[in-house]
Amino acid sequence: MIKLFVKAATRFGRLAVLFFVVPALLIGAVWLSLLDRYPMAVLASSVVIIPMLLLAVTLLLGTLFLGFRNKTDPGVTEEQAPGIWRLWREVAGEKQANKTVIVINDDYNAAISETRGLVGRRPVLFIGLPLLALLDERAVKAVLAHELAHFRHKDTNGSLKLMELEMSFDAIFDYAPPGRTVSGSVLYWALGPIAKAFHEEEMRLSRVAEIKADRLSAELGDAYETARTLMLVVAGTQLLKERVYHPLNREVRGAMSVPKPPMERILKEAHCMQDADMVQTMLLAPDPDGDDDSESTHPHWRKRLAALGYEELPLIDPPVAFALDRTLDKTFIAEKIAEFDGKWTSMVGDYLDR
Repeated sequence: MIKLFVKAATRFGRLAVLFFVVPALLIGAVWLSLLDRYPMAVLASSVVIIPMLLLAVTLLLGTLFLGFRNKTDPGVTEEQAPGIWRLWREVAGEKQANKTVIVINDDYNAAISETRGLVGRRPVLFIGLPLLALLDERAVKAVLAHELAHFRHKDTNGSLKLMELEMSFDAIFDYAPPGRTVSGSVLYWALGPIAKAFHEEEMRLSRVAEIKADRLSAELGDAYETARTLMLVVAGTQLLKERVYHPLNREVRGAMSVPKPPMERILKEAHCMQDADMVQTMLLAPDPDGDDDSESTHPHWRKRLAALGYEELPLIDPPVAFALDRTLDKTFIAEKIAEFDGKWTSMVGDYLDR
């Protein structure tokens, strides 16, 4: 039964709840129709029927109103991020670009999602400032092509449908928190048995989608640029672990005052990405998890390279100039760095004060 529901979720998304809601409402209607003839039986069965109806109505409301909550960042303007808008137009085309909201965040990552409203769907593109600090424009363009591939082929990817259903549950819990409301508590209890199956299927489908997006982005550009970008991102991940995040975690654990914030450190270490030998060293660093990607949304990067036709690591040229200064306005860069580091400093300061 659980496998059947997960399969329905990957195909129908949030509409999969109708397989439960419609029969539950029909049962409720029959139950109410028997009230006059069998009042005692109806009363006795109410301990089962009423929670079932509450759950059905809650799921129906979550399904209907998912996506109409306006929590989207307004995004950056062309004056703030002229280079990002230029690259996105080159990759996505003028028509698609004009519908897009672009958000700059503090993740070493890029992602794309959708918002749904009364006027239809809009893509929301997220780009991390650290990514722009460690990659060049060629690599950023390949990253954007990868995200566009995700967006264009959303209807063929079951994991996005599954995510849509999970978002409908999140929407319900926002308005009916478990432990504080009966309907939210009933839904939380009912989802318990299928949570693990949802997680495993979402991870599997996400890994499949990444391979597909790599191949499609290679078709939009070329396989070498996609492979080069993947290797630079992996090298940057290792660089940030060794030179920024691991030392920073150690400093925070023994700190009496707030250490130097992450973005300042990332910008200081970015030059290492211009050293071809350093990049190669980062790529050959041992992975503590090996090639096990079962708990990851992304396949192991060597598997992704193999899917692009590279069984061995190709020789790549490192960045000559970083995308950060070429894609964002300098004043805007300073504002975002101050914002991100300020939030981090405040959070760590509160932690140290406890």
